[in-house]
Amino acid sequence: MKKFNYSGMSFLELIMIAFVSVGATFLFAPIFKQYGTFWLCFGLWLTCFVFIHLCVLASRCLIMPEFICFVACINWLLAPALSYIYPPNFSLYAMSVSPEDYFSYVTPAVIALWIGIHTPLRLQSRGSDSTFENLKLSRHDRMIMDCFIIVGFFTQLIRSYLPGNQSGLGFLYYVIEELRFVGAFSYLFTRTKGWVLRISLIYILFFIQLSAGGVFYEFILWAGYLFISIAYIRRWRWRLTIYLVILIILVTVFNSAKVEYRSQLSSGQLKWHQRIEMLGNIYISQFKKRIERSDLGDDLVRWNQGWIISRVIYVVPREEPFALGKTIQDAIVAAIYPRIFKSDKVEIGSQSFFAQYTHLNLSSGTSMALSSVGEMYANFGRLGGTIAMYLYGFLIGFIFSRFARLAKKNIMWWAWAPFVMLTTLEAEWNVADVLNHVTKSLLVMLVLLFFIPAMRSSFFKRPAKLENEHS
Repeated sequence: MKKFNYSGMSFLELIMIAFVSVGATFLFAPIFKQYGTFWLCFGLWLTCFVFIHLCVLASRCLIMPEFICFVACINWLLAPALSYIYPPNFSLYAMSVSPEDYFSYVTPAVIALWIGIHTPLRLQSRGSDSTFENLKLSRHDRMIMDCFIIVGFFTQLIRSYLPGNQSGLGFLYYVIEELRFVGAFSYLFTRTKGWVLRISLIYILFFIQLSAGGVFYEFILWAGYLFISIAYIRRWRWRLTIYLVILIILVTVFNSAKVEYRSQLSSGQLKWHQRIEMLGNIYISQFKKRIERSDLGDDLVRWNQGWIISRVIYVVPREEPFALGKTIQDAIVAAIYPRIFKSDKVEIGSQSFFAQYTHLNLSSGTSMALSSVGEMYANFGRLGGTIAMYLYGFLIGFIFSRFARLAKKNIMWWAWAPFVMLTTLEAEWNVADVLNHVTKSLLVMLVLLFFIPAMRSSFFKRPAKLENEHS
């Protein structure tokens, strides 16, 4: 019988991290003295634990599961805790329930998510892929990966002219665009010559593309996966701590800058270089403002998903009955059936869905979500929501474990992992958003691998065959 290791490290290491996390939590104690409930303190401990666990594990394996949990801790635990002390100037974004009401549900739910994600993971499926450290793509592989990049770029250019783009086929075209990242990350993970050029080109052009609409969440998600990928191949450990802090600061300033950028963007048509120049100037201006005077309460808003979750806890079941699994059922149906076959299925980022469980009406063009933990509460309450978060985490962990197992035989499979699982990094989205992306992307991946033998041969090579090709 094979031994399970739910965390990617030994039990003794976990105990040591737990004790260090207790010490780190005490550093926060004076700040939260007024609101120091048991579950809030437990949530702070969990955030410290997940952060240290992530940094220690970064040099051993790809830390996508840990990164998912870390983002959840920041958005659902740390930022809400700080928001009680440093409330935002705009009262809409303030927490709607007491710290005890909020953290007595969310902290156990995040623990359940962490355990659920790590339950399917075996120690032997997450170790270093040392067999491939000196592997480079063969000529055949480079041709396939470059085709991915070209097809992705070409689809992005002509997407608005393709039939069905505004209906059921729009998401399919979007998924095909993402193939460019599969090609580029295959170069990165094998450290084949030219990976820096391809990664840089793709990310720069992707940023320019998104600058037209001022919506950058996809870029941040892909940048997050690039970050943990480089941490893996460079075997970062404690350096990751410094880089994560810097990254959080940069993203915080960027979140403030993009609000002003969108308002100026609507004032007229600008060429791409003018948009980038304007965004750069706004970013520098916002950075200087943060140095001179930082309004922490308003800065926290962009990280704090808790104000929405607390609103759900306030409304349900006081003013809105529990959904009793209906939204989860709708999410599964939406993930399975294309819109061309079921036009009445739930819409991604639906405003009516958000309004139903928060009793807040969004302005036209604005999209917000309850998050998975908020949606689970809206369906099943505190205990049921916590159990549902375990099952949700288990599903994420199971899918990741399949990629981890395949990557032990061919490290290029890590290039497919974000293609399928990128939305799981986002702590703000509804279950329907995540399931829809995962199922459709997984289907596209399987179809390509099944119907294109040349592609299949690249990803299902055995180590012996790979060594012979490069000897």
